[in-house]
Amino acid sequence: MAAESAKKRAFREYAISGGTDDYGAFVKNGAYDDQKLYVDTRQTLKYIEQFKRECEGAPAGKQQNKRIEVRVSPEDPEGFFFFTEKCVLVEQYHFGKLKQEDISAQKLGGEVPVFEFEDTETAKQYKLYKDHFDYLFRISEEPHNKEQLKLNNEQREKDR
Repeated sequence: MAAESAKKRAFREYAISGGTDDYGAFVKNGAYDDQKLYVDTRQTLKYIEQFKRECEGAPAGKQQNKRIEVRVSPEDPEGFFFFTEKCVLVEQYHFGKLKQEDISAQKLGGEVPVFEFEDTETAKQYKLYKDHFDYLFRISEEPHNKEQLKLNNEQREKDR
């Protein structure tokens, strides 16, 4: 189960690439599971899990003092965010598409700037986006969201 906005974003890319422009049919036929957004998300989660296993299984002395944390939420984050201890990269999600001569550019994204905000005493954006995600993860702990997350995890296990 995906956030409704993720389905709508995948549908938009599907329609851009020549698929149906009927959202109801797209959802009813399960076309979302075959779209790049869904496939890439699942593949990324598998890569992260593999990376974590490799790090945990490294021989003594080869393990680095590094930490990777992945949290999943059924809530829509409203953008792409990549956090490190020192900065966050932010790209706003959108549904817009510029008309292009190149029909091979059949995806959303890449047409808005990615911003980098450092975590400094005077810069507030890093802290703002960190709080944004902390909030999403807190509300994910609410009972109705825990059930949705459980369904998402069950689907992920089936996809393996």
